[in-house]
Amino acid sequence: MQTYSSSGIVPIAGGIVTAVVGLLTATLCGFAYGYAFHWIPISFLRVLACLFYSFAIGITIAALGKQTKIRSPAFITVVAFASMLVGLWIYWGAYRWAKEGTGVGIAAWSPDELIAFGQRLFENGSFKIRRSTIDGWPLVGFWIVEAIVMMCSIVGSAQAHVWQPFCETCQEWTKTHSGLFRLSASGAEPAFGHVLAGDFAQLATFPLANLKTSPHVRLDLTSCPKCEQSNYLSLSAITIKIDKKGKEKTSEESLLSYGLLTDVQAEMIRQLAHVLASEQGSDYSEDGNEAEEDDEDSFE
Repeated sequence: MQTYSSSGIVPIAGGIVTAVVGLLTATLCGFAYGYAFHWIPISFLRVLACLFYSFAIGITIAALGKQTKIRSPAFITVVAFASMLVGLWIYWGAYRWAKEGTGVGIAAWSPDELIAFGQRLFENGSFKIRRSTIDGWPLVGFWIVEAIVMMCSIVGSAQAHVWQPFCETCQEWTKTHSGLFRLSASGAEPAFGHVLAGDFAQLATFPLANLKTSPHVRLDLTSCPKCEQSNYLSLSAITIKIDKKGKEKTSEESLLSYGLLTDVQAEMIRQLAHVLASEQGSDYSEDGNEAEEDDEDSFE
């Protein structure tokens, strides 16, 4: 089955706004994080500050990318990575100001001064954990981990919406109904091979499942809110296991991501959801098969 492929379009004005605001956000957040890291005495709170700093940048880029209708994951990734580097640079200069005073002025952000500052931290330590000063190579290890956390958090959160299908006809983002219905199956059955080939009648051969059934396959339907021409089907295999502590652990494997549907096929799947429920005497509101709308509008 053919799957959704982004057009990669970046509106000129939207691209400029997203890049500029992303870099400005990284500058402001980097400055604030530099001072926060120095003055916060508890290591756990420093970790939270790092995450808050990173997600603030990433979510800002994601929101702007959605609002300005950027359909290029590559562009969003580049803006996020550039913002991460700028924020990291600003953070180091601000941290020096917080630690050693502002006497050095804006030279704190020059390459020579940053290298010299890093050498002093390497020799004398940057902060303490349980009264032990962190310096030398353990400090370098911390810097590396910190940079990796920033990169993953900023880039990951910035891409939160860009993978969502976009209706080029209506110039609108699609919306996803997650869990249109669930089937008692593992997804490895031969019938699902026919489903992926477009034979959706095979779906009716499986009994309905609910949120607690293990394993089961969840069907998500993604459609344009303004027209009937942009429709996509996603299938996920859900397995629930009980660990040694008696807690449930849910694993999810994607079987199909945004498979392209015609308007007739999309309507057939909607009707099938109602038929399956009525034939098996199921109530969507009781068995967990209700269509739950994804929170893809959380960045609006």
